[in-house]
Amino acid sequence: GDGMESLNRDFERMLRQSSFISLAAALFALLLEKDGRWALGILAGSLASNINFYLLYRSIVKSLKKKRHSAFIFMYGMYLVRIGAIMGMLIICLKAGFDVFISSVLGLMVIKLVMFSNTILGRWKRWNSSQG
Repeated sequence: GDGMESLNRDFERMLRQSSFISLAAALFALLLEKDGRWALGILAGSLASNINFYLLYRSIVKSLKKKRHSAFIFMYGMYLVRIGAIMGMLIICLKAGFDVFISSVLGLMVIKLVMFSNTILGRWKRWNSSQG
């Protein structure tokens, strides 16, 4: 029903915001530094976190249609896949160099900031406007 549509909208908005912020950060990094290593790390980290976020979202939606036991096994399997993808990306970036690794960790954080601003700050704004 309608709850799923609004969830889809929120999810897509957060992915768009995260992608936009990550690209802006990567472009900013390119302006500051000529060889683009920081930009590469930011893009790698944000791409991995966006993929992770997408897989999390899809697996939650799928698990709602499963029985409790198989939903648990499915979610746990997806968790391992998602952690594996993030670890793989971090290891590759660490091998590329510490600067690329640090910027990839920053890239990973973008989606967290977007989620925080969409949930906590969104509620704060609604609460504040209802107190008037």
